[in-house]
Amino acid sequence: MTARFFFLFNGILATAVSCHPQPAKPRYERVVLVHGILEDGMAFNSLKTRLETLGIKCLVPQLKPSDGSSGLDKLAGDLKTDIDREFGTNERFAIVGFSMGGLVSRHYLQQLGGAERCDAFVTISSPHHGTNTAYVFPGKGARQMEPGSDFLRTLEATEDTLGDMPVVSYRTPMDLVILPTKSSVWSRAENQSYNVALH
Repeated sequence: MTARFFFLFNGILATAVSCHPQPAKPRYERVVLVHGILEDGMAFNSLKTRLETLGIKCLVPQLKPSDGSSGLDKLAGDLKTDIDREFGTNERFAIVGFSMGGLVSRHYLQQLGGAERCDAFVTISSPHHGTNTAYVFPGKGARQMEPGSDFLRTLEATEDTLGDMPVVSYRTPMDLVILPTKSSVWSRAENQSYNVALH
């Protein structure tokens, strides 16, 4: 499911980070990379490697079950546990969330106190307003990703908990999984669009 756009984003972000003059100390010392549905985080390998060469510590949690069937709120609780275990309960970090991982990350940030220690948030092809493909997928997580779900309405109602945190949403108008593709446009974020087929 992770295809060309995600790999393009990996290249864009990693190249931007590595090619620009770097301060003696990286802007973000810790980054959490949260994978999407039916994935295990392997797609983040190249980005993780490049960030680590800059001295940035990366965490790639395993969302289980990866199909989200236990619910995105449950996965967000597990994400909090993983972050606290790896970075402690006070260290600051940035988060990158792909697809479903962006919604899991939002729940963690907005509902579980994560925003208090997060310096920046980036989503890639995340269905901030839901996706019609969720209607044909089983499980609680899929129901939460349906347009108009209680889960999504709660996220919309509580996005002010992000404060002045920098937020960017990357999307492709040619996405074959996020339908309609404009669901990845989030008014709270700086929205970046790239014409890349697939998801």
